[in-house]
Amino acid sequence: IAEIEAAVARIAALTQEQQAERARLAELEEQREREVAALQAARREREQAVAAVNAQLRDRTAALDKARRDAATLEKLVADLRRALERDEFRVYYQPIVALRDGRAMGFEALLRWQHPERGLVPPDRIIPVAEESGLILAIDYWVMSEACRQLSAWHRQFPVEPPLTLNVNLSGKHFTRPDLADRIDAILQTSGVPPRSLRLEITESVIMENVNLAIVTLKQLHALGLQIAIDDFGIGYSSLGYLVQLPVDTLKIDRSFVSRMAQESGKAEIVQTIVTLARNLGMTAIAEGIETAEQRDRLAALGCDHGQGYLIATPMDREAATAWLARRLAEAERAPQGTDV
Repeated sequence: IAEIEAAVARIAALTQEQQAERARLAELEEQREREVAALQAARREREQAVAAVNAQLRDRTAALDKARRDAATLEKLVADLRRALERDEFRVYYQPIVALRDGRAMGFEALLRWQHPERGLVPPDRIIPVAEESGLILAIDYWVMSEACRQLSAWHRQFPVEPPLTLNVNLSGKHFTRPDLADRIDAILQTSGVPPRSLRLEITESVIMENVNLAIVTLKQLHALGLQIAIDDFGIGYSSLGYLVQLPVDTLKIDRSFVSRMAQESGKAEIVQTIVTLARNLGMTAIAEGIETAEQRDRLAALGCDHGQGYLIATPMDREAATAWLARRLAEAERAPQGTDV
C-alpha cells in the first residue's frame, strides 16, 4: 500500500510539473505571439510611413514638374505676347452700346483679341492675366487705346451724329502707379483728334478698392483731361457710397451676373434698380452688360437703365463689321418714327 501511495504521489507531482511546464510554455507562446504581432505592427507602421513619404515625394515631384511646366508655358506666353505687339497680331473688336429706350447707337466698347499664328483668335481671359503679371498690360492698353481712338475718329468723320459716338476702353489698375498716365492718354487723344469727352475709361470696382486714395487722385487727373470715367462690374465688390461720391465717375456699369438672373431672382432685379437709382441720383449714366434676351432689355429699360450692351444687340465685331453695323443702325434710326425702337 505504501508503495502504491508513493507511486500515486509521484504521478501527482509529475502531473503538476507537466501542467506547470505546459502553462509556462503557453505563456512563452503567448509572449512570442505578442512579440511577433508587435514586430508585424511595427513593420506595417514602417511600411505605411515609407509609403506616405514616397507619396509626398511623388506629390512634390509632380507639383514641381507642374510648376516647371507652368513657368515654361508662362515664359513662352509672355514671349509670344511681346512678339505679338511687335508683329501686330493683336486686334481690337468693338461691341455696340445702345440707348435702351429707343435702340439708338451710342458708341462701342473696345475689346482686345489676339490673332495668334498657331492658336487662332485668343480671347482676353487668356491674355489679360498673363499681361497683368508680366507688366505687358501697360503697353497693350496703350496700343488698344491708340487703335480704338483712331477708329473712333474715323467714325466721327463718317457718322457726324449728335451726341458724338463714344468709345469705352478698359484700363488696368497697373497704370495707377505710373506718373505719366495722363500725359500718355492726352498724347493719344491729340494724335487721333478724338475729343476727350468721347473717350470713356473703364476701371473695375475691385481695382479702385485696392487703393481708394490712389484711385481718387489718379481718376481726378484723368477727369481733368475731359475724359469720362466708368466703374466696371459695379455691385459685385464690397464698395461703399463714401468712396463713390469722392470719385469723378460718370458711369456705372451693371455686371452681367445681375442682368442674367433678373427674371429668376427678384433680388437681382432689386440690385439693378438700386444701381440705376443711385446712378440717376448722382448724375451718372447706367450701362447694363450681358443683355442676351429681349425680356432683359425691356426689363432694364422699364427700370430706367440708360444704355446697354450684349449679344442681343450685337456680338463684338472687327472694325469693318462694326462700321457696317453702325451704318445700318443709324439708317434705321433715320427711317424710324420719332420715339420708336430701332
